[in-house]
Amino acid sequence: MKLFACWFILAVLGRDALADPRPDFGVNGKVAGSVQAKAVATEAGVSFDLIDFKTITLQSKYTVLKNLKQALTTIGNNIATTGQQLTVKLETLAPSTGTLPQVYDDVTAAIVSLQTLLQTGLATETAAIEQMVGEYITDMLTDASDQLLATLARLTTQIAIVKKAVNDAVAAYGSNTIPDEYLRRYVSPKMIYELLRILHDLKSDLPLVTYIIELTLGHLSTADAYLLDLMESVDVKVYETLMHYDTLKKEIMEDWYSVGNAIVAPLETSYEKQIADFAFIKDDLIAMETYAQYLQPALEAYEDLLGDTNRLTIPPLVETIYTNYLRSVVTLDDHLDRFYDEKLCAPVKAVLNVLIASGPWADYCFSKYSPRLLGLVSINSNRFLMCYQTEADRLSGLAVLVDRMLVQIVYDIEDLAMHLITCFNSLEDNTDCIASIGPYYSELAANLKLKIDDVLRLLTVQTKASANRAAACVAAGKCGFVASTESFARDILLYLEQISEPIPDPTPVRNLIPDPTPEPMPDPTLTDLASSDSERPSLLHTMMVRTEERPEWDSILGPDH
Repeated sequence: MKLFACWFILAVLGRDALADPRPDFGVNGKVAGSVQAKAVATEAGVSFDLIDFKTITLQSKYTVLKNLKQALTTIGNNIATTGQQLTVKLETLAPSTGTLPQVYDDVTAAIVSLQTLLQTGLATETAAIEQMVGEYITDMLTDASDQLLATLARLTTQIAIVKKAVNDAVAAYGSNTIPDEYLRRYVSPKMIYELLRILHDLKSDLPLVTYIIELTLGHLSTADAYLLDLMESVDVKVYETLMHYDTLKKEIMEDWYSVGNAIVAPLETSYEKQIADFAFIKDDLIAMETYAQYLQPALEAYEDLLGDTNRLTIPPLVETIYTNYLRSVVTLDDHLDRFYDEKLCAPVKAVLNVLIASGPWADYCFSKYSPRLLGLVSINSNRFLMCYQTEADRLSGLAVLVDRMLVQIVYDIEDLAMHLITCFNSLEDNTDCIASIGPYYSELAANLKLKIDDVLRLLTVQTKASANRAAACVAAGKCGFVASTESFARDILLYLEQISEPIPDPTPVRNLIPDPTPEPMPDPTLTDLASSDSERPSLLHTMMVRTEERPEWDSILGPDH
């Protein structure tokens, strides 16, 4: 295929070399360079077509992205379409025979259409862009448009020069079919060279426009993907936070079982042992005349408090205390998704806008702050976990405290059988002995109830304190989260303010080369081209200048960022 293409090109060039008749630039005669002019015009048409080649699909519902895409796509489509209309006319002009002046007027009209589009035809879209994201994109478009307009102005002038030369040749020769050597007196190689140079300049102007459209659309695509990822990640973190509560709930449920058992088990063990130990003398004790007045009230008080009926009410009371605790804690993550939506809105919009505005350092600033916003959500979610785990660990210590308290409480029970048996074995004064110790045990039973109530009150107070500590811990985390998001938003706004100075309008490199005069001149030699190129600043020099002019990031955001 490549071999065929090479032969085809050689054949076309060979036709020029052999001076075969071929209509060019509105006359029936061969103009040297017309083939190249058509080829460059075709290449420029391809470059125009590439301007609106890039397409993106936005999946988030952020209206700014949608509207900005619409404006940029419209600009790209209009420039591409209008530009291709021009290049088609140029492609038609180079090998055409007329009618004069129609072929030239078609090109001029196409140039005017593109000039009008660049000057005023995009005003609606550029105004919308500036309103949404500022002037960085429109500054770039204006710079590219100015370069294109300058080239189009040169093209208009050169087309007029060629048109006049062709008209002069036709008028002088008296026919539209003109011999090559006669035609060259009027349509000089220098004219066509300059036309070719302008067409090459037109072609070289277009990648910048393509770059602007692709850059900005790429930023929109990146912003859209980031927003979707952020929203999904926040949802995941909210779910994980809710699961942190479930972990806490599981631990608390284990705690209330262990604490309830820590209260009941020692009381049951000790009391049942005492009942069993003096069971063999119980009937004899009942038969004593002092039993009903002194001992029976004490034993009934113990039974009311420590018997199966009352003892089994203690675990549900413990469960109620811990359930109330969980009811308080579970509200701490209520509407967490709304909280993140509200507090992340400003910094997310700021970091997205700095990217889609496509200003200097946009990618750097976006890359610096965009991961941190999701990091803040992760940190805040982990804060919930820390708060919950801290309080779960503290509450687990209550079981140990209850164990130690029950050791003291059980002392009020564990000597009962021994004392009753001792009194019973005092054969001479056992009735008086029972009468003497009975009131003491009645008071111990009353105090025993107070002590058990104290344990329950301790659990109530401690769980309420834990709930308050957890709430304060979560609230402090939210405050830190808000402070960090506000700090990020301020930093981004500071960045935007620091770089808001207008971008300097550099002199186009090609304008450093003087335009040749319209007088006939010899065909350019390699020496001429080399001397012309020597006036251009080197790429390395341009890069060094740009590097020196670039603001340092530390000077923009300050040493603390």
